[in-house]
Amino acid sequence: IVQGRPEYQGDPALGAVQVRRAIVHAVDRPGVNEGVFEGIGYPTESFVPESEPMFGDVDRTMTKYPLDPRQAEQQMAAAGFTKDSAGLFADPSGKRFRLDFVVSSGPENERVQTILSDYWKRAGFDTYPTVLSQADARDISTRHTFAGLAQRGGAPDESHFVAAEIGSLAEASGFGAAFAVAG
Repeated sequence: IVQGRPEYQGDPALGAVQVRRAIVHAVDRPGVNEGVFEGIGYPTESFVPESEPMFGDVDRTMTKYPLDPRQAEQQMAAAGFTKDSAGLFADPSGKRFRLDFVVSSGPENERVQTILSDYWKRAGFDTYPTVLSQADARDISTRHTFAGLAQRGGAPDESHFVAAEIGSLAEASGFGAAFAVAG
């Protein structure tokens, strides 16, 4: 989930659709599947499983963001970022783009975080991973005020949104279900 509310975004550039597209173009979904689910999950760009009758309609209409490091770099350039001497994205003043990434504690979530953080760092994102305790992850104020990206999942009470938690299409544009890997 991307933090779509500017007042809580750690880096304001996260609001740029090009930045969100770059983030998802830096993710190797089959690699996440292998690293987290030992290859038995199914990488997808949607939360709709292939076994659902509506999958074909969803698949035909959704924009896809395959792993493409060059596209990630082009999208960041379109947002005004180039790689600095350390290979990390920075704006013209030299300020690096900061990618905060929070997950709730648990072996699967933490493996996902480790793998994704590694992909993003290799792609040029200055990534800051944080692990929340289960209690903090259930706290509504913590859950709604994370600074960048959040991986939701784990216990059933943590993996479902209530209507007030669902962002608008404008907030989600360019981010999609990039990390939807079901086991």
